[in-house]
Formats: sequence, C-alpha cells, structure tokens
Amino acid sequence: MPNCLRDVVVLICNMNQVNCCILLHYDYFSVSVEPLSYFLSIDRKAAITLLYLFDLLYGEFSELDASSAYQDSLPVTSDQLLEMLTDKGFFYQRIDHIPLRTVADSKQVRDGFLTTQQGGGHIKNLYLRDKKKNSFLLVLPEDVEIDLKALPAIIGSSRLSFGSENRLFDNLGVRPGAVTPLAMVTGVHHAVTLYMDSRLREVVYLYMHPLVNDRTVAMRPEDVEAFLKQHGVIVNWVEL
Repeated sequence: MPNCLRDVVVLICNMNQVNCCILLHYDYFSVSVEPLSYFLSIDRKAAITLLYLFDLLYGEFSELDASSAYQDSLPVTSDQLLEMLTDKGFFYQRIDHIPLRTVADSKQVRDGFLTTQQGGGHIKNLYLRDKKKNSFLLVLPEDVEIDLKALPAIIGSSRLSFGSENRLFDNLGVRPGAVTPLAMVTGVHHAVTLYMDSRLREVVYLYMHPLVNDRTVAMRPEDVEAFLKQHGVIVNWVEL
C-alpha cells in the first residue's frame, strides 16, 4: 500500500463524450513503481461511475494530515528524527499538543513555552520557489512580515512565490502545518536552500515542529545549526 497517493483527474468534455485522463502518482513506495497514466474515451455515465469508484478506493489517502498519526507516510518520521537527535547527544525538550496548522493556532498553545520576552524563539516557516525552480526555506520570527518582492535582493533569487503542497512534500518531506527547519534533513537532498532570520540566533530556545504538527521541540539555536551541519545543511543567517 502506498505511503502517499496524489491523484489528478482531468475531464475534457464535448457534446457526445468525456475524455478522461487519470494520473496516479505514488511517492515513497517500499518498491519502485512507475507513475501510471492512461486515457479513456467513454460516455458521461461511465465517467461519473469511474470517478465515484476511484474516490471510494483512494479517497482515504487524501485525508492524510500533518499529525504524528500519519508520520509513517513521511520519508523521515518524527520518531526517527528525535532518535537522530538523541543518538547525536543533542538536548531537546519535547512538548505534545493538539495539531497546529498556523501561527495563530500555535499562539493558543503556549503552556510550558518561554515567551518571546523570555527568549522563546517562536517561528514561522515559508517554503518558497523562484522562477528558476529553485527551492528555499525561510525561517523567521512568527510576527515578522516579509515582502516577497524585496526578498530576492536579499537572498539572491529571482521572483519568489509560495511552493505548492505537493512540492513541499516532495522537497521537504512534510505537510502544511509541520514545516520546520528540521525538515532540511530531507531538503538537503533536494537542493533546498535554508535561510534563517539572524534575530533567531539570539533566542534561548527555538521552538520547532519535529516534522509533525502535534509535537514541538525546544532546542538551542547553536544546537540546531550543529545538528543540521552534521546532515550537510548550511544555515544562511540573513537580516530581514
């Protein structure tokens, strides 16, 4: 059974028939499986029946979320990441909580966290792509606003936009709501460049999701950088 299934269904209609193209794309199979594409030329009733059956068979995969309940669908699981940190001797504090998809959500769950005034590094993470198809992960304090039009001059990219959910998963191995600098353990293998706001070097602890959004780990910034360096990741500190 695939760990992750992404499907695209395209219908092109004319007066008498529906030309239906269904593309199934399997990611992170335990064995190598080529993407499957096929074209059908069928009447409308058959097309509707086909799509209904397709939804029954594969709809479950669209329900995967960013919580630890589905961590086995990730290229690196949260448990594996935490084991890496432990094995390498890096200190972290783990806090379990309800799934958090946004910064606004996370602000409602702060028991056991340092405040910003106390040195708590509460962050937001932006997965970006430029016109040349380069991928970037930008990490900055949660309340800092960023001008995407001005950012290329700072990081030396072409025009930037937010990357899609599929590209996020392909290149960083996480789902929306769980984006984190720790995802660079996967991103380093997909030419993702990491930029972090230099203000985050001064915090006591960085608070980050360990690849899933119902867990947070607190780590010292220097330990985060050292851990990522062990995985071949360069942290580019920038003033934003």
